[in-house]
Amino acid sequence: MRRRLFGGKIDELERDRTCEAFSKMYASSRSHYPRGVRERRYLDLMKKCYPVHPEIFERLNSEWSAIPGFQRTRGVLRMMAVCISRLYQTRDDAPLILPGNLTLS
Repeated sequence: MRRRLFGGKIDELERDRTCEAFSKMYASSRSHYPRGVRERRYLDLMKKCYPVHPEIFERLNSEWSAIPGFQRTRGVLRMMAVCISRLYQTRDDAPLILPGNLTLS
């Protein structure tokens, strides 16, 4: 999905810095985040999904795919392309695309 939405190459150093900063934040505020986000496999998942937070893909996969007539791959790509385009146009400078960054209107 990342290749289709953002092209092939990413800045791996920036990806690692960003994901590790999120991982440290999750570890330092244990009571504010779900338990699974502090595990090493979640850091690996964030790197795999970068620059999109894995929670977005989890919600799209588990909840949106249950909508009758929703074409999972095509629908997700189309919706994400619109949201990412809007973030680009508004010059959103968030280090990672989080669920709260998506404008679903």
